[in-house]
Amino acid sequence: MSTNYVILVDIDEKTYVDGHYKDEQRAIDVFEYWAETYPNLEFELAELIAGYSPIPDELFMAKNKVILEFANSLAEITHGENYTKTLH
Repeated sequence: MSTNYVILVDIDEKTYVDGHYKDEQRAIDVFEYWAETYPNLEFELAELIAGYSPIPDELFMAKNKVILEFANSLAEITHGENYTKTLH
């Protein structure tokens, strides 16, 4: 059985997914793309243990870029506020 890789990100108690990459290096490259595109979000690269299962549109990262952009902006603001609060 071959290994598949997925990229995950949790936003507001919902996990968004990108993946089913068979090639590990390709999965790493795409993981780095998401991490660079949305630097305030925490992405995870994981091996898919179960067999192939389709990713529903409401959880597929590429179909939810507006949510990712909003969460990234919100995280940037929140991190900035926390940072300035610790300085005072």
